[in-house]
Amino acid sequence: MKLLLFGKNGQVGRELQQELTDFVGAIFLDSSEVDFNDLDSIRQCLRLHQPNIIINAAAYTNVEAAENDPLRAYRINAEAVEIIAQEAKKLNAWFIHYSTDYVFDGCKKSLYDENDTPRPLNIYGLSKLAGEHAIQNTGCKHIIFRTSWVFSEHGKNFAKTILDLAKTSTNLQIVNDQIGAPTHAHMIANVTEHVIQEIINRQDTAEVLIGTYNISCAGETSWHGFAEFLLTQVGIDVTRTLQPTSSKDYKTSVNRPANSRLDTSKFINTFNLELPHWEEYALRFVESMSNDARTA
Repeated sequence: MKLLLFGKNGQVGRELQQELTDFVGAIFLDSSEVDFNDLDSIRQCLRLHQPNIIINAAAYTNVEAAENDPLRAYRINAEAVEIIAQEAKKLNAWFIHYSTDYVFDGCKKSLYDENDTPRPLNIYGLSKLAGEHAIQNTGCKHIIFRTSWVFSEHGKNFAKTILDLAKTSTNLQIVNDQIGAPTHAHMIANVTEHVIQEIINRQDTAEVLIGTYNISCAGETSWHGFAEFLLTQVGIDVTRTLQPTSSKDYKTSVNRPANSRLDTSKFINTFNLELPHWEEYALRFVESMSNDARTA
């Protein structure tokens, strides 16, 4: 089995490299090696390497910037994804791809499952949904993971931003009416490695696994609750630092879903793998960031 990963330097990509480092024949690529703005380079890469399993951890994830640059968002999140899916179909390869809770409008009162109708509120969500449809329409063997509120020690994310801002600010206004599950990139990589092993082990019967799955850490919180948890762990007085605010009072050019809670029971039942609570990874994140600060 030959495995190829796009987006090796992103949050999920970095963790995937760690999880898959012992995988014989693994190829890890970043944007300097394959430019997703150049669709022909994607085709050429896949035809050259002819992998059995393709993982796409590359994406345009800047939600605010996507509103002003929809062509680039669609190029990377949909058109490039369609090319990968087409080539995967020709190669009879598996395609593992990551999508988002932002395909939903957040109006549902309960958890979103895989059968709920997507209604994205912004360009980012629309472009990611277009990528999902492109994969499904090609008929390639695929696993689409929808996840939420991704964070890690690398790259740009809410958790890192909050810790940085709290060092100098005593008035952080954080939204308290958007609910979801913070999900560490390591958990996503761990899940992916588990699924790859299932695909390999099942061989001729693995096609029953084809489909879309919600994966996120267990539990739920608001953005304010997430920030409060992180800052409390590093000893910051959140009563002075954090100010809860509503979505309507928070200045932003992008609409976001109020409810990002995902029902992960389909994944758990299919792959017999429980998903850890978000607080477990948040604690590990704070410890890791504190250790990095001490050694810097």
